[in-house]
Amino acid sequence: MSIVDIVLDISASMQAMLDFMADDEVLGNDFEEFIKKYSIEIVNQNQLTKIMTFYIFDCRMKNGVKVLDYIKSKKILKDEILDSFKDSYTSVFRINKIAESMLFVESIVNEKNYELITLAKTSSMREIGIKDYIEARIIKIDDNYFVLNIDEVISSNNYLRALSLGVNYL
Repeated sequence: MSIVDIVLDISASMQAMLDFMADDEVLGNDFEEFIKKYSIEIVNQNQLTKIMTFYIFDCRMKNGVKVLDYIKSKKILKDEILDSFKDSYTSVFRINKIAESMLFVESIVNEKNYELITLAKTSSMREIGIKDYIEARIIKIDDNYFVLNIDEVISSNNYLRALSLGVNYL
């Protein structure tokens, strides 16, 4: 499968999960209870998407089932993509180089270098510069790493903030 096909599959799968979450009564109700339980105030669409993504990847429903396992039981995604989503993780990375659709980074958690393929061109990520840090969720498909989302950009002069955030992912 080509990189372009994988990027399209990832994007379509993410959208399918978000749409399913909006349409499925059980999951939608559970998400609403999650928002109420933690007193989350949503002020814009970007924040809603970020919270929904966190909920899908990192939370369990009130019945104890992981959200991704519930989605898997409904068979709305390809197993390969869903399994990659289940193996995804968030970490903090230092940007070493920026290419058109790729970030060359070093994980501050395990000190490994990664070539992260972005789902959008990096020109749309103007706030990210060389030596800055990103908190990002990544997945691996066919020995390639992809950025699912970037939760935070930390400036290069705020190393201690990046390091303390990275410690959370050990």
